[in-house]
Amino acid sequence: MRRLVLAVVFLAVAVSAVPAFAQNPLVGTWESVSRTVDGKETPPATRADGIQPGVSRYTYTADGFYMTLTIPKGRPQITTPQAQWTKEDWQGRYQGVYGQYGTYSVSGDKLTLKAVSAMAPESEGKDRVVTFRKDGADVLVTSTGTNGSKTETRYRPVK
Repeated sequence: MRRLVLAVVFLAVAVSAVPAFAQNPLVGTWESVSRTVDGKETPPATRADGIQPGVSRYTYTADGFYMTLTIPKGRPQITTPQAQWTKEDWQGRYQGVYGQYGTYSVSGDKLTLKAVSAMAPESEGKDRVVTFRKDGADVLVTSTGTNGSKTETRYRPVK
């Protein structure tokens, strides 16, 4: 009898956890694969110095936290000690690098991100609201810029 009670309790807990994940399709790690601005495909441009743009990755946890990181490919390797870097060394190393973390919430098709810390300090403490929808395994995130432009970014789950 005791085993039956434990089995029923275990099953009830397991089943009650399923709807939380089903209601939040963002849990996991995603990487950007494409972007359109005002309906036009905007492939990331290679910088003049040959450095390739980075892939943005977002990680969303089941308990409401997120982080994002973008690091360009092909950045120069600098062998000089950091204390001796020039302005150009610093720019070459960190241009295009971006990171941020904070909390998020989902309500219907609205995703609200609140940055706790960001490479762009003006983002900290502010809410950013975007819409999202599933498209097969992908997630499409749509945002409107301050100039009114509409950007849609496709994210694919990282495996």
